[in-house]
Amino acid sequence: MTTRRARRILLLPLALAATLSVASAAELNPAAVTYKLPDQIPWGPVDARGAQTAVVVGELTEHHRLSYYNQLSQSCSGNTLPSR
Repeated sequence: MTTRRARRILLLPLALAATLSVASAAELNPAAVTYKLPDQIPWGPVDARGAQTAVVVGELTEHHRLSYYNQLSQSCSGNTLPSR
């Protein structure tokens, strides 16, 4: 048996075990995960620039990490989006 073939035979079970361990680590706890559909996002009022902001994690008034979405209106910054 050649060295190259021996390596393949030894590495195959290791690769399979690594794949299985990664797949089991990717499972999420359903109790810890929430999903929001686009119509459930609490958008704020439109500001002077024509943008809306929605904070999804944290609060804007606190100095902590937060995640937020920005939504631009069609007339924001003078650019117009093509109609559908």
